[in-house]
Amino acid sequence: MTTVSNKQKWFNTIRLTKDDDLFVGIDAHKKSLHIALWLNDIPAIDFVMPPDNAKPINMLNKLRVALRMVVYEAGPTGYSLARMLQQANISVSVVAPSKTPRQSAPDSKTDSLDARKLAEYAAKGLLRSIAIPTKYQEAQRQLTRFRQQLVGKQTCIKLQIKGFLLQHGLDQTNGLSHWSCKAIEKLRTIRLSEHLRYCLDMLIEELSFIAEQLKSTEQKIKDAFSEKPISTTVKLLTTHPGVGKVIATQFAAEIFQS
Repeated sequence: MTTVSNKQKWFNTIRLTKDDDLFVGIDAHKKSLHIALWLNDIPAIDFVMPPDNAKPINMLNKLRVALRMVVYEAGPTGYSLARMLQQANISVSVVAPSKTPRQSAPDSKTDSLDARKLAEYAAKGLLRSIAIPTKYQEAQRQLTRFRQQLVGKQTCIKLQIKGFLLQHGLDQTNGLSHWSCKAIEKLRTIRLSEHLRYCLDMLIEELSFIAEQLKSTEQKIKDAFSEKPISTTVKLLTTHPGVGKVIATQFAAEIFQS
């Protein structure tokens, strides 16, 4: 005997018309999509699907006559689902998690409930959408964010080196406050035991490697942001006092839609 799931039963029996109002909330994860349907101001059904963007789109196409909006929160899964929904001419809204109303009780949180609340809030007009970047815009943004990650790693290694010197009673070399090339090279000449020498050399090598990555990444950013229209935006932003190329490119990448 074949078992029919609640989802299959619902889809087999539902008959939607253009007079119905259907809102869909999705809680997207790496291994699953938790989907909730909110129909005519009441919850309809919740279910889980594999993280294959094509499958929910095929499912939503069957509901198109009443479908008003699909909504999910921005997160680690990115914007690929939103772009595929746009290509399928399905109205989609991506919202910032920080701007989504939350339950007061922390123990009431589940993935299915999150999806249902998104659908409900969308139906009630309580959500504010963020702009959905194109693949190219998202790639530009990734470049500037990668640079920031490298800067963070560089800062961490510098602190580790200074902590190493402090821990072992060693004076900072002249120019280390500005991390000049001469000061870094002088670190290699400090007389240390074999094990300490190895540890400090590894930190210096890591610092040099990150510096090369930063140099390469900054050239990539320069090339990527040299094309119009974003180059015009960057140029305009740098006319503001105190705004240099780095801040201008970051702002243009993050706030790409005015």
